[in-house]
Amino acid sequence: MLCRHLPLILPLALAMVSHTAWAVSCDNSGLKNRLLLQLEPTVIEVNHSLDYAGIQQESGIKPLQGMPNAFVGGFTKTSVSTSFDMNFHAKPTADGRLCVAGTVKLTFSQPKAVVYMPKDAPANSCLYQVTYTHEMQHVAIFQRGLRRVLQTEGQALRHEIEHLPIGVYANEDAAKKVLTARLEVWQKRMQAAIASIERDQGQIDTVENYRREGEKVGRCQQRRQAPNNTANGQ
Repeated sequence: MLCRHLPLILPLALAMVSHTAWAVSCDNSGLKNRLLLQLEPTVIEVNHSLDYAGIQQESGIKPLQGMPNAFVGGFTKTSVSTSFDMNFHAKPTADGRLCVAGTVKLTFSQPKAVVYMPKDAPANSCLYQVTYTHEMQHVAIFQRGLRRVLQTEGQALRHEIEHLPIGVYANEDAAKKVLTARLEVWQKRMQAAIASIERDQGQIDTVENYRREGEKVGRCQQRRQAPNNTANGQ
């Protein structure tokens, strides 16, 4: 694969041009590698196509240790795509080669969160509302995670790209071949960073938090029952 040879190709190419007259002309060409970052808005969808049994099966979530009788009241699926686009800018050298710089655009595109809630639970019930609040916390963690990755990994990538020496190539196809291979490496890095967001979701999927939310359901039900009991003289 091309990317496998990239660590050898690129340093070699840069070493070759650094001691030649036409490399100096690239340094003075005014060209610069640039990185643009974009995060598209998250699309949030609430899905009521499954009942409690379907949610339990579709989620694939197993009861936490210490809560063997717990059941899944809802779950959230998230997804996002990373895409790189590059535009090339070239200036000819005195000997007919090209100084080539690239403007790279990194986009986190079509981020989506699908919140699955049971169709057989009244939307105004205590259990539904506590579960919905929990799932929306997962959505918020997902959104914060994307912003964090874009800030940390994106800025590191920007520093790397903008400090790449302007390369000299025989033609634009040669430049595209080397720089596209570089993008493949960056793509894998971004995918690994995004995968780390899933670990953050565990912050609220704990036995302690589930017990607190169970207590919320209980208090909610008690508040709703109290006026009825008073009115009926109970």
